[in-house]
Amino acid sequence: MATGKRYYWIKLKDSFMNSEVVDFLMSQPNGASYVVLYQMLCLKSINTGGRLTCQIGDIIIPFDIEKIQRDCKWFSLDTVRVALGLYKQLGLIYEEQDGTLVLVNHAEMVGSETDYSAQKRLQRENRRRQLPMQTGDSTADNSVDNVHTDIRDKRTDIRDKEIRDKDKDNGSPAVDAGLAEIIRSFEDNLGGFPPAAREDLLGWREIFTDDLILLAIKKAALAGVRKWSYVNGILKVWKNEGVRTLGDVQSRDERRKPPAGQQPKRSAAEDYNEIFGELLGGST
Repeated sequence: MATGKRYYWIKLKDSFMNSEVVDFLMSQPNGASYVVLYQMLCLKSINTGGRLTCQIGDIIIPFDIEKIQRDCKWFSLDTVRVALGLYKQLGLIYEEQDGTLVLVNHAEMVGSETDYSAQKRLQRENRRRQLPMQTGDSTADNSVDNVHTDIRDKRTDIRDKEIRDKDKDNGSPAVDAGLAEIIRSFEDNLGGFPPAAREDLLGWREIFTDDLILLAIKKAALAGVRKWSYVNGILKVWKNEGVRTLGDVQSRDERRKPPAGQQPKRSAAEDYNEIFGELLGGST
């Protein structure tokens, strides 16, 4: 029965022993001890995120050389002292202001898993083993194995498929050019368009013109916030303030100018002059 207990282990890349760092340590007198001690320190800090500390009640106590030597009984104080100096020089560890030693690459060398997760993983592996062998032409469900897909192609497919509606008169596919332009502008300025935002976008098109939605996207780009939630927030504010046209936006920006004498780095009007020029074909 799974209890939620977490288990940890050390994971080393096959190139670890051939790395320049290990090669340098091994070239030193007593170098093998330095390599083994480093691995033991990874184990000692396995459930503290690479931080060499111990906790007594509410007090967290950093390891010192004597503590490390007591816990790693095969090494002398001199060996521990020299090893720690080498680790610092090689960038394997660093020391915080309170004296806590932290292993830099700890996250890359330690793995963990709860017994519940291990149980589920074994169940999935057993199910995969029980699936019938597939031929080259078989189309059995491979969703477990084919997790990774080409994100860009997927987004393109979603965009191309979802901007088409059926023409009610003759049944021929009709491309919604306005929707396609909005999604294309979002991807060009902010990144991949999230499929989950499609319903929100369709709702905003019932309230605002496409030009206003394009303007909100450009505003998000100027602000350096590459998220749909930011565009969504702009449109919510405009809706609440009764903004419905490009002229409304310009008037709103004029009202929000800073008091006389205060010089902003760049005014909203200046930002939008550039945008309006694009949206209105070069005239503002």
